[in-house]
Amino acid sequence: MKLRGLFGFVVFCLCLFAGMATGEPETHLLRLSAPEADKFDIKLEVHAKNRMQMLFMPSMETYFRLAIDQNTRLINTRESGIVTSETQIATASLDYYMPGQPNQGMSDSVLESLLWASGLGSRETPVTAHRNSLGIVTSVEGVPEKYQMYYQHDLIFYPENPVKIGDSWQRKFTQPVAVDFNQAPYDIDISGEYTFKRLLNDGKDAEITFKFVSEADYAMQQGNKVKVNVKMLREGSMLISLKDGWPRSVKSTSSFDLTFSEQNFIKSEEEYKSVVTEIKREQIEIAD
Repeated sequence: MKLRGLFGFVVFCLCLFAGMATGEPETHLLRLSAPEADKFDIKLEVHAKNRMQMLFMPSMETYFRLAIDQNTRLINTRESGIVTSETQIATASLDYYMPGQPNQGMSDSVLESLLWASGLGSRETPVTAHRNSLGIVTSVEGVPEKYQMYYQHDLIFYPENPVKIGDSWQRKFTQPVAVDFNQAPYDIDISGEYTFKRLLNDGKDAEITFKFVSEADYAMQQGNKVKVNVKMLREGSMLISLKDGWPRSVKSTSSFDLTFSEQNFIKSEEEYKSVVTEIKREQIEIAD
């Protein structure tokens, strides 16, 4: 081969290699699906600090620790495009204290109401949730009527189109917030953004970061506008399996301010950590 021809061949190879190296980034279609038989044991822990002043009473600062063991099974159904899960709390405890006072345990009745209103379910009754392949909740069963509103949205929310590392997608929804179990919750408009951060575990899992914000000078309560200043921020990340789209761990921090007037306000900060401690394979019959 002549030198000129050899040079051309080398240039061709280098260009080919460069084309391969700078080709289109790999994309992934994020979807929720139910494996043949899976059971997840989940451990959740939340640390929170709450500062409240209402009805001209002295400001109170309270620290909380919520610990939950939760069992979730994924159930195959004959309904195409719908993923069904059944979740029940195995154990739950909520400890709290005020500065200068000993730790105290929350009563069972208050704890049960808090679990329902937090969208976590119950120790007494399993909650069945139906979601589509994007993770959007389509219906729930086993939730008392007065708590149904807290189960309309979930953290899982995938885009319609395939995404690559660095891509983001947006979300908007309205979330009820319970301030007092004796009155109707406040509906807060929330904007969220997810980002496909990176691949982990030899490309089997993906880290997705998220950020939710809300800021307004009013909230809705039973269809009426209530003059109140709202500021909310929650950000964190979740590790999901690319095979089935289910989170294996979630970590986040959040802050929430609800100010009715200079003398009436609620301010809270939370640190949230949820980890799948065990994944069990078991035979589950297909539901009708």
